[in-house]
Amino acid sequence: MAIPEQITIHDKTPAAGTQQTFAGVGFDWAFLVPCAWLVGGVYLDGWAHNHIPVLETFFTPWHAVLYSGYFAVAVFLVCTLVN
Repeated sequence: MAIPEQITIHDKTPAAGTQQTFAGVGFDWAFLVPCAWLVGGVYLDGWAHNHIPVLETFFTPWHAVLYSGYFAVAVFLVCTLVN
């Protein structure tokens, strides 16, 4: 059985008429920021619900951080999809 000298696994040039996606290390590092914001908001909101027993309203600073982080992730992904 002969072993080929060169094996091409992936051709990096996109085929004609195809759209190239936005991916890679740059996307990962850029996506890290809104995701960290969202996870930080989840942590803060959970902390507030566990340490402030009278917290029964929706309009709190901790909810603002949580939902603005969710909004930031959604905007980032929609902008990536549109581009």
